[in-house]
Amino acid sequence: MGTEVKHNSTRKNFEIFSNGKHAGSLNYVWAGDDRFILSKTTISKDYEGLGFERKLVLTAIDFARVNGMKITVNCPIAQEVFDQNVDFQKILSH
Repeated sequence: MGTEVKHNSTRKNFEIFSNGKHAGSLNYVWAGDDRFILSKTTISKDYEGLGFERKLVLTAIDFARVNGMKITVNCPIAQEVFDQNVDFQKILSH
């Protein structure tokens, strides 16, 4: 089955599942019609160290790109991912 990330617009987060089990989430809040703020990443203890945090952030970046949005980062884990790739800076809103 593997790993799957889903956008949950009702809960305002991106959720990651491993073999069908909820493994973590990346929460956000809306800041207007074309910007959202990444606020908190949570990974279940059983799934720490597997790179799930990065997968969640990359999914949020893809979502922003596809929808012509900007991202503000208030989550240290997400900020690390943004700092690793200068191309991601293009969708940042400070």
